[in-house]
Amino acid sequence: MSPAGVSAVPGAVPAARHMLCLPGAVDVTRLAPFAEAVYRLHQADGVVGNGPPGPQSPGVPPPQGLVAGWPAALGETQALLAYASHSRVPAYLLRNPLAAGRYRRVIAATAGGVHALHLLSLAQALAREWDVPATVLWLQPPSVTGAPETARQRLEMLLARSFALEPAIEVLRAGDIVRQLDSVAGPEDLLLVGAPHFGVAAYHYEGSLPEQLARIHQGPMAMCLSEPPERLAFREFLWEANICIVNEPVDRITMITRLTDRLCASGILPADLRQDCIEAAMARERLSSTAVGCQTALPHARLPRFDGVAAALAIAPGGIDFGTERDPPRFIYLMLTSATSYGRYLGALAR
Repeated sequence: MSPAGVSAVPGAVPAARHMLCLPGAVDVTRLAPFAEAVYRLHQADGVVGNGPPGPQSPGVPPPQGLVAGWPAALGETQALLAYASHSRVPAYLLRNPLAAGRYRRVIAATAGGVHALHLLSLAQALAREWDVPATVLWLQPPSVTGAPETARQRLEMLLARSFALEPAIEVLRAGDIVRQLDSVAGPEDLLLVGAPHFGVAAYHYEGSLPEQLARIHQGPMAMCLSEPPERLAFREFLWEANICIVNEPVDRITMITRLTDRLCASGILPADLRQDCIEAAMARERLSSTAVGCQTALPHARLPRFDGVAAALAIAPGGIDFGTERDPPRFIYLMLTSATSYGRYLGALAR
């Protein structure tokens, strides 16, 4: 079978580099145009299956990714995300596909999170494959200051890094991003959104932006979960939406609470882990201050049901009292990591 081929036989012996295709409730003929574009993007074959595989048989290579119908049931969607997350492979879930892939436009909606580059590459690949225009929506909450042109310039940098070819760029600033996206994407547009953050994709699909969109959007929509990088770069766990300026004097717990709320607002930290995060960070502060010198503090929280690393940054020109005799830190990084491993967290700090 040539690259980007599709085996329609469930249980067929897979090629060395293959992606698993799970149509589920979606008509496989409607899923195929999307799936084939994904296979080509990854230079892989496709093998149709009935469900996530169990333990690998000796000599059978594991799937390099997942393409699936996006189930209506929360639990089924969560199971697919958990499989991809634990397997550390990319996943692409599609709902309400059009017959024969007759899409008018591909719309990629991003706020610059961990899946942004992957999402932009996918949008460009689909646009090329189907010969349709691609539009990128840069999402900005109303609290973010700065002219749309500044946001456009930031997005153009992302596009350059993803080798995309000048899709149209729009800046969407709204109080209700979910309803705005629903209204922007028409019935013949394919709307692409990122999955929940690496750290919570395996456990916290419910309440995430894609889950909220799935409740109301009746048009075609796909969710992209990129595989976590082996070596974390700073941009993979800290981006603009999670950076804030603090001009007024506040204490440690207020600062940690604000940064935690920032992570909740950007969808990285589920609301039900908010208090766990604050309590874990403050428990660490009670052991000893996390001010490390160089005008920097690194409060951190190890959380259950969280995998990977995420961060928020506060810049406080006047400094924040972190309980040391040193100069009050002006750069406060709140770091989140797994309760079971410090490995990736320490690697991130080394950078």
